[in-house]
Amino acid sequence: IHLQVQTRRDKDFVWPETHATFPFGYSAAALVLDSDFLLHWDYHSIPRFLEKLKVAFRDFNRYFSSSVTASLFIIAASSGDDAALELLAACGNSVGATSTEVIHGIPVAALSKLALPKYSLLPFCSFWEFADQILINQPDSALRLAIFLLSVNRIDLSIIVFRSALRYGRLEIVKFYLADSQVCPSDSNNFAIFIASQYGQTEIVKLLLKDCRVNQINLNNQAIIYAAKNGHTETVKILLADPRIDPGDSQDDAIRKASENGHTEIVKLLLRDFRVNPAVLNNSPLSLASNNGHTEIVKILLADCRVSWVNYKNRSIINAATYGHADIVKILLADSKVNPADENNSAILWASLSGHADVVKILLSDPRVDANDSETGNSLAVAAQRGHVSVVKLLLSDPQVDPTANNNSAIRYALKNEHREVLKLLLEDSRINFEDLGDRIET
Repeated sequence: IHLQVQTRRDKDFVWPETHATFPFGYSAAALVLDSDFLLHWDYHSIPRFLEKLKVAFRDFNRYFSSSVTASLFIIAASSGDDAALELLAACGNSVGATSTEVIHGIPVAALSKLALPKYSLLPFCSFWEFADQILINQPDSALRLAIFLLSVNRIDLSIIVFRSALRYGRLEIVKFYLADSQVCPSDSNNFAIFIASQYGQTEIVKLLLKDCRVNQINLNNQAIIYAAKNGHTETVKILLADPRIDPGDSQDDAIRKASENGHTEIVKLLLRDFRVNPAVLNNSPLSLASNNGHTEIVKILLADCRVSWVNYKNRSIINAATYGHADIVKILLADSKVNPADENNSAILWASLSGHADVVKILLSDPRVDANDSETGNSLAVAAQRGHVSVVKLLLSDPQVDPTANNNSAIRYALKNEHREVLKLLLEDSRINFEDLGDRIET
C-alpha cells in the first residue's frame, strides 16, 4: 500500500511507509481520503509526510496549500503535534485563490493548542464551515483562534472568523476585531454592517454604527434591505434612526422585500419614512404582497394614498387569483377601479387553471368577468384540462359559461387527458349538442 502523487508530468512519487493511495489532479489537486482511513492515520508521520510533499512539489504553496491540505491539517490538529503545527504555520497562502475558495489548514492545526473537541474538527469542510462550527459550539475557543490568526498574520483567515462572529452575534469577538488595527470593518463594501444587519444582530449593528470607519450606507444600502427582507424589525429600527441610511435606495428594495416576505411591522416602519415610495415600479410592493397572500400588508399598502389600487395591468388581482388568495381578491374587488377582466380575463383563467374554486366563485360574482374569453382560452377548458372537478362544477353552474365554447374545447381536453369525472359532468350538461361532437365521443 502506498501514496501516489501525480504531478504535471504524470510522474509517480511512492513512499512505502505511508498507508493509502492519494490521487492528485493536475490543476486544483483534489484530495480523496477514505473516512475510515482518517480515523487510523498515524498522526506523528504527518510532519515527515508534508516535508516530502514540499520536496515533490517545488511550488508547494500554489499546488498544495489549498483544498488538498485540509484533511491532513485537521488530523495534525487533533494529534496535538507541535512539529506539525510549526510546519503548517510556515506554509504561506495559496496563490491565485481567494480565502472563500480555499480550505486552509493552518488555523485548524492551531486548534491543537486550543483544546477543542474532535467533533469540531470536520474533515473536508471549508474554513467558512469550520469557523461557523467554532462560533456555534466553542465561542471562547473562537476568540483564542482569532488571536492566534492575527498573531501569525493570517488576516485572510482571521476575517472569516470575524464574519462568523458577526453572523452569530458574538459581541466580544467583534469588539476584539474592531480594536485591532489590522482589521477594517469598512473593507469589502462594509461587509461588517451588512452581515450583522442581514442576520439581525442588533447589538453588533449598534456597535458598528458608532465606529467612524463604518460607512453606514453600505453597498446601495444593502444592510437595511436585507434586514427588512429577513424580518429583523429591531435592526431595521436602528438603521432607520441613522439619517445617513436611505431606506428608499435600490428602487425601494427594502419595502418590496418586506412586502414580499410578509413582514408587516417592517412595512409599517418603512411607510413612516418619507424617502420610501410604496408605489415604486408600478406598485410592486402591492403585487408582491398579493402574490404571496399577505393580506394585512395588502390592507396597509392600500390605506396609503400613494398606492394605486390599479397597478400595472391589474397584476395584483391576477397574482392573488393565480395563487388562490381569496381574501385578497375580495379586498381588491371592493374597489370599482380594479377590473378583474383585465388582460383578457386572466384572473379567472389562472384561478381555474390552478384549481382555486373559492377564487373562481368570487370572480364569477362580478358581472365584468367573462369566463368564456376566447383569446387566451376559456376558463372551463383549462379547468377540464387539469381535471379540477370542483372548478368545472362551479363554472357549469353559471348560466353565462358556455360548455361548447371554442369548438367544445373543454370536452376535448377532458377526453384527451382521461379526466372521466370531468367528462361526465360536461356530457350531462343540457347545453351540449351531441350532434356537434360527431363521433368524437364513443364511451
